[in-house]
Amino acid sequence: ESCACIAEGTEDVLYVVVRRLINGAYVRYIERMKIGNRKYDDPTDAFFVDAGLSYDGTNVAATTMTATTGTDWYPGDVITLTDSSASFVIGDIGDEIVITGTDGYKYRFRIVAVPAANTATVNVDRFVPATSGIRAVATTAWAWARNTFSGLTHLEGETVNILMDGAVSPQKVVAGGSVTLDVPATVVHIGMPIIADLETLPLAAQVDLGFGQGRVKNVNKAWLRVYRSSGVWVGPDSSHLVEAKHRTVEVYGDPPELRTGDVEIMLTPSWASGGQVFIRQIDPLPLMAVSLTMEISIGG
Repeated sequence: ESCACIAEGTEDVLYVVVRRLINGAYVRYIERMKIGNRKYDDPTDAFFVDAGLSYDGTNVAATTMTATTGTDWYPGDVITLTDSSASFVIGDIGDEIVITGTDGYKYRFRIVAVPAANTATVNVDRFVPATSGIRAVATTAWAWARNTFSGLTHLEGETVNILMDGAVSPQKVVAGGSVTLDVPATVVHIGMPIIADLETLPLAAQVDLGFGQGRVKNVNKAWLRVYRSSGVWVGPDSSHLVEAKHRTVEVYGDPPELRTGDVEIMLTPSWASGGQVFIRQIDPLPLMAVSLTMEISIGG
């Protein structure tokens, strides 16, 4: 209903007054467009939701975590975590401490008991090798992974999109101002879904000295060139979409990387006069379409 552009540092930031239907009633929110929402290299930092909030459990203090008493250091082995700030509480059971090893891998320690404020009994998600730099080493390279997030009363009763550690979480309904994820996460963005659609114009191609009008067409295959994108559905129309698979060489536990280049997509066969392609983004992820190339069959 109203907008203003405010200078903040080196950027001009958009502020808007938005009228939304929330939990059956109309409300007005003052919302701020996220600064530099495409200035990131890690999909964990992607923020593509409306009226959203973020959580970041990354340790930025001098607090250390030390993993000890592991025998074989395999999943199921009893391991003890010692917190230098003595901040563990019973309510932490089920949450995780994620420690980044000197080998670059992230190891998730799920809390199963809290015998003391500075001690937690944990299970690790995978083998912790001696070369990880984690065994009996105090480290500040850790983060809290939580699964319940409150403070969402402004979205009460709404179905929200969730990006957790760069991966898409199943949608949740906000109840009591909070949502609970299926698994704990260290960086989470929660907000109203954004559905972005793109449809090409009807195809015009030189056929028999004409432009193909009056002939039915079938787009067999498409090559969508994208830039730093993830999550895309493509089809002949909005009712026949297929998902482009992006995961390639990511290591265990990492989200799909942002993709730059051509994405080859086999479309659902559909004869129509337009020969058009429909592209949709439903996930809280970036999608920048640069170009589109199609393989087309033309009927009589």
